[in-house]
Amino acid sequence: QQAAVERNPLSFHTYRTLGLMYNAHAESSGRREDHRAAVRDMQTALVRYPHNAELQADSAEVYAAAGEADLATVTANNALKQDQINRAAGHSDKWLTDNVRQRMESLSTGR
Repeated sequence: QQAAVERNPLSFHTYRTLGLMYNAHAESSGRREDHRAAVRDMQTALVRYPHNAELQADSAEVYAAAGEADLATVTANNALKQDQINRAAGHSDKWLTDNVRQRMESLSTGR
């Protein structure tokens, strides 16, 4: 993991992968420190690519799983806003799927 970060420290991909990995591990282990690591890595990924709706959506779900409801709500709203921008600009390759949009709509209202 550290080697991947060292090879390309500015890439969001590595941090996203690590965040999702820690989240999956936290879901199966219940370890709070894994949730914290997942949140940390997703936040780092977002700093590197803040306008990626799919990354925002993944981050919102990780935050929700970690019990960070307020952060999940804000990030879900950001994902929906970025998706709307992408749709208006015709970037169909960057649209959120209908299922992801529905999950973000649910998270954006704090449900």
